[in-house]
Amino acid sequence: MQLYVEMDPSERYGRFKDVLGKGAMKTVFRAFDELLGMEVAWNKVKIGDLGLAAILRGTSHAHSVIGNHLLFLFIFIDCTPEFMAPELYEEEYDELVDIYSFGMCVLEMLTSEYPYNECSNPAQIYKKVTSGKLPEAFYRIEDVEARRFVGRCLEKAANRPSARELLMDPFLSVEEVEELPAHH
Repeated sequence: MQLYVEMDPSERYGRFKDVLGKGAMKTVFRAFDELLGMEVAWNKVKIGDLGLAAILRGTSHAHSVIGNHLLFLFIFIDCTPEFMAPELYEEEYDELVDIYSFGMCVLEMLTSEYPYNECSNPAQIYKKVTSGKLPEAFYRIEDVEARRFVGRCLEKAANRPSARELLMDPFLSVEEVEELPAHH
């Protein structure tokens, strides 16, 4: 039995020293998902511009919708293939990869399903992501506005909205709720 050389902060994923692939700017390692009990790919992505995360961190409205843990979330989820934008595999990307990862995070929150849980290994995930196939969980989002919002986040990079554009999306708007008088 091999020992992990590194664990993610949640201790869900353990990385082995075995290299699955290597590019000019990244190395993908063999890893194991303790929760699902299956092998996965591990890649650390150093994000220079956190795009959406930086904007949301400073926006009080977004905090009420998303919460304060977004910065950690983006750093962590970009290490897993299920949340990686297709262009990350091509090693030509910008801050729009954050939007894709955010969309996958919202998808998981809405469905309580891990993206691409229909896949049994990282190769299947890679094939679906790079061919533009959405996870099956996407089609189980019941709310039409929520599905449209997540779909925008998962568009091809050329069509994917910026963080500022997403903040204007009706899905993130808060409706004013009238406070009811207290009954005594």
